[in-house]
Amino acid sequence: MAFVPDPAVLVNLLLCVVILVLGYLVYRKRNSISARFIGTAFGMFVLSHLSTLLGANVVSGSYLCPPEDLWIPVRRCSPLPVTHRIVRYTGKVLI
Repeated sequence: MAFVPDPAVLVNLLLCVVILVLGYLVYRKRNSISARFIGTAFGMFVLSHLSTLLGANVVSGSYLCPPEDLWIPVRRCSPLPVTHRIVRYTGKVLI
């Protein structure tokens, strides 16, 4: 794997790491399950961006290769913990 220096992906990776750390800190301080779900979701995004930066989805200049297909479920499932928590929270507020 070769490092692919894409500034947009690098900035997204750094922001996701910050949100992941903040989610963990809030979870530890307030025992907030919502913060844990948000941190988990952004942790999945960190893995996805890291694989892109390490060139796991680039082979000989082609963006169509099996390693990229492996990250599609991670990218699609990343918002699920946050969505789950929002639905649970909204359900408690509405009832």
